[in-house]
Amino acid sequence: MTADEIISTRALTHGRFIDTATIAQNLKAAASNPVYRLEPNQREALDMICVKMARILSGDPSNADHWDDIAGYAQLGKDGNR
Repeated sequence: MTADEIISTRALTHGRFIDTATIAQNLKAAASNPVYRLEPNQREALDMICVKMARILSGDPSNADHWDDIAGYAQLGKDGNR
């Protein structure tokens, strides 16, 4: 599969990259304030959750993988050092 084919296929579930990127960056900016004093695993988990939320908002909100990934990253943020 070519890169263009992958991008076209992913756009069906993940939305257009520019839309997803814009939403994700806005969400990450809101979560990146140093006042929150997050551990590295918590910050990374939130970053990934923001990406998954952006895919839900700009792509297919019924795609179960997005929701499952959010649950997984939330668990990693909670557990710490897996």
